[in-house]
Amino acid sequence: MYEKPKLLWGDAKELLLSVPDASQDLVLTDPPYDMLTSNIKTPPLTHATKEILVRHFKRILKPTGNIL
Repeated sequence: MYEKPKLLWGDAKELLLSVPDASQDLVLTDPPYDMLTSNIKTPPLTHATKEILVRHFKRILKPTGNIL
């Protein structure tokens, strides 16, 4: 039996802290990775922030998980 999917909405740097290790099948993310266009209101992520997010993604994904 499958669990009902749960969508977390908010600041990933904060939300990821509450996600247990190796508990997720999928990380679906769409932050402003180095996009410099006039219609984006938030600045691109810094290299340090990207490193933090990637560390958390690796930590929370199950061994068979995926990142999109």
